Amino acid sequence: MGWSFACDTRHDRKACVAMLTGPRAYSEGYTALRHRLVGNHLWTLLKLPDGRITIHLCLLAGGGHQGMGWGYKSMDEESGPSVYDCPPSFVDAASEPQGYAIKWREMVRQHHAKRKTLKPYAGMHIKYGEHEYLLMESAGPRRGWRCHRVSDGQAFRLKANQISRSELM
Repeated sequence: MGWSFACDTRHDRKACVAMLTGPRAYSEGYTALRHRLVGNHLWTLLKLPDGRITIHLCLLAGGGHQGMGWGYKSMDEESGPSVYDCPPSFVDAASEPQGYAIKWREMVRQHHAKRKTLKPYAGMHIKYGEHEYLLMESAGPRRGWRCHRVSDGQAFRLKANQISRSELM
């Protein structure tokens, strides 16, 4: 499945989320029980016509300089989302998983378990992407950390969500 974009630059992120969470977002028989926006990932706990409860994801993105508004790509947990920041309460509330959703839910649980154990501190070495970083000092609540790239000493600020996705060295 592809992406759906509004061909109107006035269709911003807020309007896109409002459309996807509004009363006409789903077909008859489908009920959105609750939703949560995590970055540009809109997670919805969705009750299907057969009574099962599943997890649905809309990836959000801006149209950039192409003169387009915000758009989305819609998928459910059985389609194989490759992101794991789904709220754990959604995983707990959903019906028994099927197919790919079994492995995906386990990855969601592992993602959140890792986030709980990773508590950054000054002097900590982490690997983010291809590089290793030395954390120097906190940049403030929810602002991440000031750090140096070990390979060349270049100074950076890693965001809190980048730190949470990094590996301990």
